[in-house]
Amino acid sequence: MKLLACIACGLVLVVGTLSSLKKGFRLSDEASFFGDEKDYHGLAANYAMGHGMRMGAFERVENYRYTTGDPASAEWFIACGARGGDPTLVRTRGYPFFLGLVYRVAGVQPRIGRLVQLGLVILLGAGLPWLGFYLWRGPGILPGVWAGLYYIGKYTLRERGLLAEPLFAFLLFVWAFLFVYWQHSRKLWPSFALGLLAGCCVLVKGTGIFLFLVTAVVLAWQWWRTRPHAAALAALAVFVVGYGIVAVPYIVMVSRIAGKFILFSTQVGDAFQDGNSTMAAGAFQPGWREQPGGFTFVPAGRMPLLLVQKVDQGFRWFTSIRVAVAGIGLWLALELRRRWGERQKWPVVLGGCAFVVACFNPLAALSHGVLLQHEPMPLVVALGIGALVALHRLRAPGLDEVPLPFLIVTASLLLTTVVVYGLPRFVCVIDWMFLLSAAYLVGGAWWPRHHGGVNGNAQP
Repeated sequence: MKLLACIACGLVLVVGTLSSLKKGFRLSDEASFFGDEKDYHGLAANYAMGHGMRMGAFERVENYRYTTGDPASAEWFIACGARGGDPTLVRTRGYPFFLGLVYRVAGVQPRIGRLVQLGLVILLGAGLPWLGFYLWRGPGILPGVWAGLYYIGKYTLRERGLLAEPLFAFLLFVWAFLFVYWQHSRKLWPSFALGLLAGCCVLVKGTGIFLFLVTAVVLAWQWWRTRPHAAALAALAVFVVGYGIVAVPYIVMVSRIAGKFILFSTQVGDAFQDGNSTMAAGAFQPGWREQPGGFTFVPAGRMPLLLVQKVDQGFRWFTSIRVAVAGIGLWLALELRRRWGERQKWPVVLGGCAFVVACFNPLAALSHGVLLQHEPMPLVVALGIGALVALHRLRAPGLDEVPLPFLIVTASLLLTTVVVYGLPRFVCVIDWMFLLSAAYLVGGAWWPRHHGGVNGNAQP
């Protein structure tokens, strides 16, 4: 079975690479930069040229590839360099450091940076069959192949430029794989590495700020359930140490540069205010800066509606999440059918169908003239949480096969969404998790487990 998983990974790697060649050839070495991309590129280019990690032209502006299609950015970049440069602490340093290393090897060529990002996406997709096998044994290989190819194809069609998301998604993939290994081995070095990776994740993308908190809570809960055994407590302590080795020196460094305490980046406070001002409506809303008096916190009576809007804005475009939640609902229906017997057959069937309709509402196509009418995503999230709680209370067979690292990462990004604001870019880094889970659930791999199938959580 391991050989089959390796063959599947190789297949996804070859097919994914071949299917991405056309996109790779079209990538330009000189392009217009915008928003985050402009900052990431400028910081990385100066770091690669030996000028430190700051914004501004310290050499001929042509060396920074700002000469085509974006004269305004070039002028701003020259003026910034004339003032001595800007440390741009609004960006965490993880991704510019990674991109700067690429530039040091290949020269300041944005095309190479984008190709490296595409390579990370292909590697992630190629690793999904192995992760599926590691999670669920043989039944997880084919879902991993489908999810890997689909993920690569989706990114290839919607390439996002020089942004941190591909690297962040790849780190989350490694983190999830390492967490599963720790679950199997209970060794201390994986938990230490999990802390290091969690620290790297937040330095690459600030939206990973709650990954440490959620993981620490899970490890603490596992220790509380297994006390007086100290294995989980030791894992928690080592995890915290690993995270601190990365996070604490970085916080000290940026705080010294800024002359005040900074928690990872100066964007933390502004992002919170952008998503929780009286003008907030779920998404990015910086308009409070132009209002008399500045920031005013959203009234308590409006907070529930705002939280719903945030989740809807951030998660609504991910069909993979809807499919995965629908699969969990069907799993619950099958478990109830197995327990209740023949007499409750039709109520359970109708309940399962209603659960799927609540996730997708395909009946709305008859009245709205659209192929698929999505329900608000907060309803889908609530249904998924409710189904998992019900399965836990029923002590359903196979519940131990639910990937705990998937739940941890999803919970951390859900926290980021409700605390800050909803943006699909925040959530797209876990699309591969739901693609893999959805393919596994819809493929029916849970169902044989109900009838004495293999334990997919066993050590491969």
